[in-house]
Amino acid sequence: MKGLCVLAALVLIAIPSHAQVELRTQQVLPSEVTVRFEGGLATANYAKVLTTLGEANLINLLVYIDTVGVTPAIALKNLGYLAGSQVSPELDRYLCRANAHVCDVDGKTLATNWRNGKPLEKGPELDAWMARKGQPCGQVSSKSALPRYVLCMPEALTKPYSSFAEIKYTAGKDESLSKIVTQRTFGCVKFDAECRKLIMEFNPGTKPFSSSFFGTLTLPVRAYRVTFPVHSPDQFARLTTALDKTIGELTRSGQQTAETPRVYYTVPFEAKKQGGAVRLASLPPDPDSRQTLKEMNYPYLTDADFKSVAFEKVIVGVWDSAVDERHCDYVDSSGATAFLAVDAIPFRAEVDPRIPTKAGSCGTDRQPLTERWDHGTFTTGVIGARMNGRGVIGGHPLAQLWAWEITAERLRDDPIPSFSRRYGKPQVINLSITDDLQHQTPTDLDAIIRRYARAILFVASAGNAMDRNGRPVADPDPINAGDACQIFPACLSQVPATAGNVISVVALDQNGDRLKGAHPTQYGTAFDVAASGMATSTLYGDWIGTMDGTSVAAPFVTALAALIKSKALDQTPTPAQLKERILATVDFSSDFDVLVRFGRINYKRALDFDTDVLQPQQQFVNNAFNQRRRIKKSPSETLTVQTGVLDDQNWTPQNLAVSSIRRIQFDSATQTFWVAFVDGTGALKKARSVKFAQNATLKFGDANSPREFNVSQVLDYTCALDCK
Repeated sequence: MKGLCVLAALVLIAIPSHAQVELRTQQVLPSEVTVRFEGGLATANYAKVLTTLGEANLINLLVYIDTVGVTPAIALKNLGYLAGSQVSPELDRYLCRANAHVCDVDGKTLATNWRNGKPLEKGPELDAWMARKGQPCGQVSSKSALPRYVLCMPEALTKPYSSFAEIKYTAGKDESLSKIVTQRTFGCVKFDAECRKLIMEFNPGTKPFSSSFFGTLTLPVRAYRVTFPVHSPDQFARLTTALDKTIGELTRSGQQTAETPRVYYTVPFEAKKQGGAVRLASLPPDPDSRQTLKEMNYPYLTDADFKSVAFEKVIVGVWDSAVDERHCDYVDSSGATAFLAVDAIPFRAEVDPRIPTKAGSCGTDRQPLTERWDHGTFTTGVIGARMNGRGVIGGHPLAQLWAWEITAERLRDDPIPSFSRRYGKPQVINLSITDDLQHQTPTDLDAIIRRYARAILFVASAGNAMDRNGRPVADPDPINAGDACQIFPACLSQVPATAGNVISVVALDQNGDRLKGAHPTQYGTAFDVAASGMATSTLYGDWIGTMDGTSVAAPFVTALAALIKSKALDQTPTPAQLKERILATVDFSSDFDVLVRFGRINYKRALDFDTDVLQPQQQFVNNAFNQRRRIKKSPSETLTVQTGVLDDQNWTPQNLAVSSIRRIQFDSATQTFWVAFVDGTGALKKARSVKFAQNATLKFGDANSPREFNVSQVLDYTCALDCK
């Protein structure tokens, strides 16, 4: 199987049902299919699926030598082919029919009668069969000729893992949370302080232990996965068709309770990097990355700037290639490291390029870059390089980092539960990667992203526009909202199930234009925001270097999300609220209207969220006017929209509730406005070319001193983070 070459996007998910998100259109044959079973009914569901696939001849039966005389349950357990510890009657009957030479099924009672046993003596016959162990039964002999110590066992390697699942819960009506997580989902051994903390962390903005709670919770579960190799397009089609039918039967109730079947299947996530080296001379001097940050209105360019703000602990994950955790720019002035954990694949001399030699001094320039060692080190530095007076600085130089080296094989198991139990939940995870295969089936990474829709924000690069031979496409077509979007995981930002916890990022050059050249960016209104795609950052071995591409743009957005979270931790913003804040506070422009759905990120505006900010146009500026004030947002407060463009359609006249408005920005070129607002479904929308009625006003002040401000005089209005 090809490993994850890391670095720029991902895809979709099928939790809790079998329904697959219909985004992928071109079918590419994956190497395997993994069926996943979660929660209290995992063992029963496993038996149902395995039996169905086995009776449809979609699972190989392999030779197993019973040397001690064991039951099929023990044989399955010894092989690692059993979810739980029990074989259900249904699975037992399937195994019996597959081993008719040593088993009969009673036609009336459906009871099984096993006659298998261990070899009576050692000898050439036993040696010959031992040599055939693990081979397909159908290729060694007819079943009638099989000895009683030879069993035909299904090829279904099963592995337990920890996971999370969304479960509907009503306090007082359903069983207690303690019983659900310890006896139904089996996500916690004990309902202790550690278990309760885990539930709190993965349900931000809620009170899961409240006696009046009603809604959906993300809860820990015990899960199993079984992987089936794919041999041909026909076998893959038959396998997925059978799985769709079986899983559909298991989930037809459509309820997400602790006892509801939670079965779905995934394929490996293959990826490619989305950035590469550029000549330093092609960029303006930016030895420590401050200039690049200033282009996005970054407010903390000195150590004193950071010390002026109270930032709380925030954990940021970087899923990428190898990261040099010993780099001098990941150590602050006190000697403390930026990393909570670094989970990397050991160096393999037979396949890996040589590790770069160490720089003579911290922050020395180096070219060329090596993907295996430099890509992950670079993106991590963009996020969290320390402000230590050496090398470069990251967007959040106080973030606590979790570097996890991503491969297709490692994504089979979700790394988040084990990390979270030890260190705490990551609030944001950077994905400077894209899927290298286009197919309709969700990948292992898709499943992880959907699993944490309410708990973790994922930031994904939009991908570089390259042809099948890896050459840049000089003038790619835009991918707009409504188009078939095949750039994953970035395209998950438009899928309803994951729209709230995925931000997709387009890359800009140093002039704020669409990044072109060797690593041209994908772009269009299918993607959320834009950020600088050219920067200087850390390279393996205490070096620094310059890279461009969407891999560079995504970590700038990740850093912004982490800053908001750590500054507003007492408000416990959800992933959806973090995303809304970043999108609503961008720089709007007619150029950005074409490049992305919203605009270019603006650090300072996004982080100024304690109260509403109302900025008048220059000709209406009054020195006595306080721009920081609470705007009235009662249900009766509305603004009348006369004209505008929303989703490329003319916006009909209507009254827009002030409480729904997140942003108003004046466009001096057209004397109209951009407006970001939340629609009736809770989705953030952007309208352009908006004209308000002449009497449209924003009101503020108290009953004793009411004030109002005509919208026609507004340069910029930004609602507070809570927008109340």
